[in-house]
Amino acid sequence: MINPFTTAYLKQEIEFYDPVPYENDGMKVYLRPIEGFTRIDEFLNKGFWSKGPDIPILAMDGVLWMSLTWMEVQSHWLPIQRANGKVLVGGLGMGYAALRFAAKASVDKVVVYETDARVIEFFEETKGHREEFKKIEIVEADVRAAKGEYDFAYIDIYATLLPDEMLKDAETMFLPGTGCTAKRFHFWGQELAQLSAIGAEELTEHNDVDIADFFSMWLDSGKEDLISTVPDYDFCWDLINALGLDYN
Repeated sequence: MINPFTTAYLKQEIEFYDPVPYENDGMKVYLRPIEGFTRIDEFLNKGFWSKGPDIPILAMDGVLWMSLTWMEVQSHWLPIQRANGKVLVGGLGMGYAALRFAAKASVDKVVVYETDARVIEFFEETKGHREEFKKIEIVEADVRAAKGEYDFAYIDIYATLLPDEMLKDAETMFLPGTGCTAKRFHFWGQELAQLSAIGAEELTEHNDVDIADFFSMWLDSGKEDLISTVPDYDFCWDLINALGLDYN
């Protein structure tokens, strides 16, 4: 297992994704050399100066929407480890997470909800030939309207990490009677709230192997501490409670 807090892991994930330049109807995917970034802050580290592989970037109508930087691949590590069986994905983006889930032998099917037809067209045109695509079904709709039973759900529909709307979604999205159930679910960046509320030492001792491994590898990376902990401590605990996590 490659430590996700390394350049080697970033290179591996970009090679797996195999970016293809694309431009159509206000949507553009292009490669940008990492040199020229004045500072590269990671998901849980700050002040990290480095050179690295060219980064694929997705822009929508001239606005940067997603890129496969250190932060992106690091913040996707946990849900990739946790995914199994039938997987629900909220938000297609560049399609990195959907492909990674589908590449796992333990994943049978990936159902992706995406509202932007341009994103769907891009993914089908550039990734439709891949073996992983055979496991992927795309639904053009808001994931909040999703139906069905899933073994794992990953919700990544937010422009920023840990917005207030995430808390509302975590509290309501998989309630009985909504028509959508998931045995386990993960919201983008929830581990940052867990770390901010509980602390790394307790999390590395927790019996959830995936999150223990993740924070152990972060500590082993030897880089600087968090860019910032989440300022709203109450929000962090509210999210943990909404997710049904027990740290008592």
